[in-house]
Amino acid sequence: MAAAAAIAALALSTTTPFRFIENFTSDLRIATMAPPAQPDFVIVKMDDAAYAAMREASPCHCLAPINKAWLADVIAALDAKGVRAIGVDYLLDTWDPANDNQEFKDFVARTANVKAPVVAVVDPAYKPGVDFPIAPHLRYSDARALTRTDYDDVIRRYDPMPGKMPALSTEVAYAIGVKPFTKPFTIRYRRADPTQKEENAGAIGPSYSAAYVAFVPEQQLKGKIAFIGSVTRSATADSSTVKEDMHTTPLRFTKGHHDGTPGVEVHVHALSQMMAGDMIRQPGLAWSGLLVFAAALGGAAFGRGTSRWWIAVAVIVVTLAAAIGGALAAFKFGAVMLPVTAPSVSFALAFFVVSRLAAAELQISGPSIPQRWSATSRPR
Repeated sequence: MAAAAAIAALALSTTTPFRFIENFTSDLRIATMAPPAQPDFVIVKMDDAAYAAMREASPCHCLAPINKAWLADVIAALDAKGVRAIGVDYLLDTWDPANDNQEFKDFVARTANVKAPVVAVVDPAYKPGVDFPIAPHLRYSDARALTRTDYDDVIRRYDPMPGKMPALSTEVAYAIGVKPFTKPFTIRYRRADPTQKEENAGAIGPSYSAAYVAFVPEQQLKGKIAFIGSVTRSATADSSTVKEDMHTTPLRFTKGHHDGTPGVEVHVHALSQMMAGDMIRQPGLAWSGLLVFAAALGGAAFGRGTSRWWIAVAVIVVTLAAAIGGALAAFKFGAVMLPVTAPSVSFALAFFVVSRLAAAELQISGPSIPQRWSATSRPR
């Protein structure tokens, strides 16, 4: 009976409703038990103010593609304030070939004195030096990294090496001397910076509009790892900036992430995890199967001694609460993501079936010897 309950629970756990419940409980653990990030990051936002400043500086007064001369000035301004490294979450693989590649030459000239390593993303289908010119002060990374592995399109995993080139966070890790992860991993999202309020609430670190980088005090940027990218969580209903590059993540339950997490911040969460060296551990198929079977054995053992329905319900509720508490503790103290749905279903199925069989058996066989003795020994 326990084996049958375990097999049924494992089969049910692959269906969409049960996967939804498992994903929901996993995401809640990640969001509510997130560790703090290192105080090493700043987010340079491409927000309404930044796009307005870029449009004014652009000869065409357009929003796309990004004005690379203006972006080069932002990079130079960050470097002048002593940042440790700069990650650019914008494609820098397309240049206007007009006027003898003047756009590219202008970018190179504006960043000629930049000392901090600068990492930009490029289309992995393009080959540096062949499909686009190589800027001497840039390091290139694969634009792909955010991994969707389930039906709900939630970003739970990060691929540090999606192709021949490393991902953005991976290349930044190399640039600052940190040994990155080399295989896809489940992101252990970080707690939001508590100093960030209002439009920056939910950000992993201090956030400044790219339009005002030149005015940010040097002590707030010196030694930091700066990431430049689109952050539109502050866009209001009448904003001219479209909410772009926003992704559903396990942080969707927390303030500042209800409408999505900016893609650039997902890269920062991944880099923070690489720097800390912590991984979310998940039991493999064999260990999960043993856990589900053990839950079924426990349910069958409890069910054998229970005949009243209200006792059965109470046992199931208490046991499931204890199991969920154990799963929460395992993640909080050991970063172990134990399955919740399949063991719970396995326990409940085994308990219900065995308890009903025990009750039916008791009705067929009649009262036990102690019960009969008690009935005949009463005074008349």
